Amino acid sequence: MTFIMKMNQRHPKRDRPLIDYKVSMHFAPMILLGTSIGVLVNAMFPEWLILLMLTAVVVYVTINTFQKGAQFWKKETAARNAVKKEDHEPEEAKPIVPEQVELAEM
Repeated sequence: MTFIMKMNQRHPKRDRPLIDYKVSMHFAPMILLGTSIGVLVNAMFPEWLILLMLTAVVVYVTINTFQKGAQFWKKETAARNAVKKEDHEPEEAKPIVPEQVELAEM
């Protein structure tokens, strides 16, 4: 359905279709091979083993997704804190050194 909806759309910045049909043609044989292997595995292995393998894949993908998300969150938080720090500090603000305080009191 998504393919049909986006089939005639154009790329927003370049003069070409939104879908790169050459790349999609490279993926088609790999998808068909994966489907064929999946059908064979489904016929050969018992249900509990298939369920175990699918669970392992879901756990692996979930862990990787959360790790990537944590990395992006740390980068975004550091960047946001740096922007906030720059916005709140005056440009000529200097730290107060104890010697300066003593000299000012004299």
